Amino acid sequence: MELPIRTARIAAGVTFVVAAVLVLAGIWSFGIWDPWELASADVARRLAAGEPPTERGTLDVPPLGPWLVAQGFSIFGIHEWSGRIPIGLSALAAVAIGYWLVARFAGRRAGIYAALIACTSPLFLFNARQMIGAGPAFAAQAAVFLCAVSLLFQPERAESATLRAPVARALWAVGLVVSIALSTLASGVLLGVLPPLGAVAATAIARGELAPQRFRANGEARVRAAIAWATVVGTALVAVHVARLVAIDADVYSAWIGGLPRGGNPPTFERVLELVFHSFAPWSALLPIAIGRAMAGRAEGEDRVPATLAEEPSLRIGLVLWAAFGFCAQTIYVSRFGSATFLPVIALAGSVALLLRDVERAGRGSWAAGLVALLLAALLLRDFRGYPVSPASGLGIEGLALPEDFPRSTGWLALLALFGGVALLGFSVDREESDERFVRDITLQDTRWSSLAPAPRVALGVVLLGWPHGLLVQQWRRGPGFQAWLIVFLLIATACTIFGLECFLLGEERPYESLLVLAAVTGALAGGTWLGVIGIAVARSLSKDDAARARLGRLVTWLAITGVVLTSLAIANGILGQPQVSSLAVRIGRVLAFLVPAIVVLIALGRAARFAFQKMGEWSLAPMLLVGLAIGGYTSFLFQPKMSSHFSPREVYDAYNRFASEGEPLGEYRVGGRAAAYYAHGEVEELTEQNAVLDFLARPERVWLAFRADDLAQLDRAYRQRTQRHLFVADASSARVLLATNQPPQGLASQNYLADAILDEVPQVQHRVGANFDRRVELVGYDLDLPGGNSVGPGQQFTVTWYWRVMSPVPGSYQIFLHVDGAGQRLNGDHEPVDGHYPVRLWDEGDIVVDRQTLRVPANFPPGQYTFFIGFYAGESRLDIIEGPSDEVDRARAGTLLVR
Repeated sequence: MELPIRTARIAAGVTFVVAAVLVLAGIWSFGIWDPWELASADVARRLAAGEPPTERGTLDVPPLGPWLVAQGFSIFGIHEWSGRIPIGLSALAAVAIGYWLVARFAGRRAGIYAALIACTSPLFLFNARQMIGAGPAFAAQAAVFLCAVSLLFQPERAESATLRAPVARALWAVGLVVSIALSTLASGVLLGVLPPLGAVAATAIARGELAPQRFRANGEARVRAAIAWATVVGTALVAVHVARLVAIDADVYSAWIGGLPRGGNPPTFERVLELVFHSFAPWSALLPIAIGRAMAGRAEGEDRVPATLAEEPSLRIGLVLWAAFGFCAQTIYVSRFGSATFLPVIALAGSVALLLRDVERAGRGSWAAGLVALLLAALLLRDFRGYPVSPASGLGIEGLALPEDFPRSTGWLALLALFGGVALLGFSVDREESDERFVRDITLQDTRWSSLAPAPRVALGVVLLGWPHGLLVQQWRRGPGFQAWLIVFLLIATACTIFGLECFLLGEERPYESLLVLAAVTGALAGGTWLGVIGIAVARSLSKDDAARARLGRLVTWLAITGVVLTSLAIANGILGQPQVSSLAVRIGRVLAFLVPAIVVLIALGRAARFAFQKMGEWSLAPMLLVGLAIGGYTSFLFQPKMSSHFSPREVYDAYNRFASEGEPLGEYRVGGRAAAYYAHGEVEELTEQNAVLDFLARPERVWLAFRADDLAQLDRAYRQRTQRHLFVADASSARVLLATNQPPQGLASQNYLADAILDEVPQVQHRVGANFDRRVELVGYDLDLPGGNSVGPGQQFTVTWYWRVMSPVPGSYQIFLHVDGAGQRLNGDHEPVDGHYPVRLWDEGDIVVDRQTLRVPANFPPGQYTFFIGFYAGESRLDIIEGPSDEVDRARAGTLLVR
């Protein structure tokens, strides 16, 4: 059902307000990303000041984005938000154009869906909220497609509009010329203009607009044929010219290409595919279904499409081709000219919106489509957990990487799992399906509980909703074969539950001999019980008395249940009675204890949720849109600021502005002087050498120093050599840039993580070793933090803290190796000490280095005693062990680890 005009306008306005909030709210709350956004801001600052944009005097990127940022600086001053606002407004224009496009050809409801889908994807939001974003390119390319497709395929209702068709076509033609010019300035012809124009041309060919008989017709058909031929021929000529320029590979910026050659990499389509899949989340989970539905031809429920939307098939084909040509253009661009943003975001959003509208019109979806969406959402979840930078890959910038210790967000886990679940339920809805079975089950009408009062019966029905009692009874009554399979399944479920409960009760300190005796007793009883089941079952089959057969049948049922329980006890006790069974089995058992209840609860929740979705009717897809909106909010207001705290030095300069008094200078060492121009309020001095840094910190007044986190070890070492104390780090919130001072403010604690890793005296040590390596380093000992108190289980993590005494510097580039050997297995713990922050080459005489590392025992490690072997290596050489426990290959025998 299409929305009434008034309702549709209100809904469209609300959608645009939501998009504006997602794009503009908090646009000032996170810092400029260094170096990518900072470089763009520097270009815009020069343009705003009337200077050449670069030292060379020319740009090597499309000029529209930097020019818009420069206008923001000119109007509002130099701020993050003033440079980002023009990009954000351009992105909102893309949302408006996307709504106009889809609503014009497929109805207002589909247009609202397209706008909402577009503005909630990370691909859109990251590009709309930063100065390096492709918001202007989104809008310009969408305008090219809108004008071209409207010029060629005017919807029927345009004939009844205020403007006549010739006037409307003239206006669309003017709009097409303007949008082509803007798209060329925003992203170049290859990425910005060719994909939408090529899509419209290919759609014209597919729809038969170039057929000769069209010219022999009169009126509208002849005009459309002429426009189609002009579009196809013009696009082909432009494509040939662009292909020639790509082949020439001229080392000069060209608006036809939109970039400069940057070396030869073979085209790899999977790189762009991965970018689209990650950055268009969560809607990319629906893209394969949407594309398949569009290319299948007639959509399900198309007979319900209003007559005024007769050109909707043209939009379907055009959107898919637009995205496909954009994919091809970007693959070519990436292979020769560097990274780029995938621009047809409106094409993707429109395709998914049409899919959702098809499902609504048809009144039913598909379990298969819902399952595909669920699996792809799970794949997105896995990638986002393993590679947290994935959502921001749509920015199309090189070198974007997060440190290994960047916190893995649980937000993506919850939201993507929820999206997959509501997608499965939404697509599985069939409005013609009856819900009588659900009502019968929840009211227990088909069971012996029907004699209860209605309220208790419904309460019990809710409890038993996930327990397939009716199915179990039905299968049991079907005969011996079904009964045998049912007994096997019940045996597995009962064994898992009993095994898990015993794991909880007994723990890892188990009475092995008693359990083995109990296993033998319960096994014998189980064997006798099953013999009784077989005997009674045979007697029942031979009996001709129906009453006796019924009594024997009930006896067989109860004996079978008893046999299942006894057999489960025998299995559980037999496993737990084996001393060689590792603690991993016990931990798995504790999970298995909840397996059956969890399955029952999931079935109940699934049935209840599906019933609720059935009752939603045509709004059954609304929860999917709401979860997508939540993902958009999470991207804008939580995830992007969290990433910015890593990429932007703003927090460091904010700390300087907060802590420093007037007149206290800020020194910058190897961080570049550009960021200070945006954030630092005081005097800034550029320091180029380490000695200059030490002299700067030796001033009698308080000074502040901003430096790269990678330089902390070198600076802290040199500072300790001069002052006999660690460098005071006032702010370490950024993983890239730190802030230090020579005179700490009162009440402020140092955030120098090396202060806890480099001591002057040896602390209390759990396990002494005393291994001497080449009279340069002594392994004093180590501490163990084990999850089991004195042991660790397979699959578990443990922490070992090594204490090294440095007697003289170690030449070369030695690293620490660690082998945990035993039972034919090896756990390798080779590493740079102190999480890579304090390499061996920097160790000084007198240092007590505290090196803490966390290791995980592989799940295939059998229980037993394992030995720590540790030493120093550089290539094929190792430091000799002069004294202390060792083996014949210069490995210190440090101690043992109990795995159980």
